Amino acid sequence: MPHGCAPTHAFSPSDIVSESMAMKQNVWEFVRNQNGSYAVFHNGKLLSDGISEERREDEFCVRFGFCGHEYQEIVRQLRQSGKCTLEL
Repeated sequence: MPHGCAPTHAFSPSDIVSESMAMKQNVWEFVRNQNGSYAVFHNGKLLSDGISEERREDEFCVRFGFCGHEYQEIVRQLRQSGKCTLEL
């Protein structure tokens, strides 16, 4: 199982440059605030803040599309370090 929050992709040599450019333009950041709520950023822009523990799964999965294994990995990183960055 890969460590960190970023998904693992298989690249062909010709795809590396174009994939690298795309990753720089699609960065998601999930942050646990000091008050225990959560914030979600996309490419540095705050999309949602003050997400409660009870609403976390609905917001991350239903609203932003990070479900299943991705959701579990985000939560693991948030518990471990309070922050998770995904470069897609």
